[in-house]
Amino acid sequence: MLIRLIFAIFKMNIKSVLFYRFAYLFEIISILISLVIYYFTSKAFNSSVASGLTSYGVDYFSYIVLGEVLLAIPLYFLEGPYRNLKTAVIEGTWETMISLPKSPFKSLVYISTFDLPRVVLRCFITLALAVVFFGLRISPMEFIQISFFQILAIPFCFGFGLIACSLFILSGRGQAVIAYLTTLTAFLSGGFFPISVFPEWLREASYLISPFTFLLENSRLIIAGRMELNQFIYACATIIVWSAVFFAGHLAVGKAMYFRKKNGGQIIISN
Repeated sequence: MLIRLIFAIFKMNIKSVLFYRFAYLFEIISILISLVIYYFTSKAFNSSVASGLTSYGVDYFSYIVLGEVLLAIPLYFLEGPYRNLKTAVIEGTWETMISLPKSPFKSLVYISTFDLPRVVLRCFITLALAVVFFGLRISPMEFIQISFFQILAIPFCFGFGLIACSLFILSGRGQAVIAYLTTLTAFLSGGFFPISVFPEWLREASYLISPFTFLLENSRLIIAGRMELNQFIYACATIIVWSAVFFAGHLAVGKAMYFRKKNGGQIIISN
């Protein structure tokens, strides 16, 4: 039911966002500028990090571009629900939506995902430009496999986002927590540098603390051509187990909404 709702929202919004052609022209230009910056940055630092990239089978430019793309959707589901809910509360649309004769949770899913098409499209454009103009190599099968990982990861990423929303519904706070979580996730997952540079204890801890590290590292193994079938099955099973976080997030939001309704109903923003 949730997946069907998300895809319905995706279909509706992709039609509306594609109407703004000039906006997407500027989006493409901004992505191209970012890739140029990454390219020349990689030229400056490639020699110093080359030894740490051997196991990944890519140069530093490919490493950081893939890191950005592979973390974009997971991080969206981590911080997007909170950000969009806060915006809806400020604009007054949240109070209107929860007064409608439908589940408040469905309203939260809608506001959490309404700009998801823009993020997905940006990922596709970034990969396409990197392949065409900067020599990034990724096969169709590798693309399918990492896309499958991304889809499997949506429930647990969304679960963390829902927990953040529950904190916001209860207290009107949460921006600092989300900022810390996003920064910590990007740092521990090795989005812009290999985690092999970490001390051994921190490298081991990064897998335990952040499921995003597991997701990103296994995606990189696919691109390096080093993932066997049994490893792929194990990785998928692990990500599915992490999906239990979604149910915790769903429960937390339900409890928070009940508490808020019982104590006045209105969310008062404290930061």
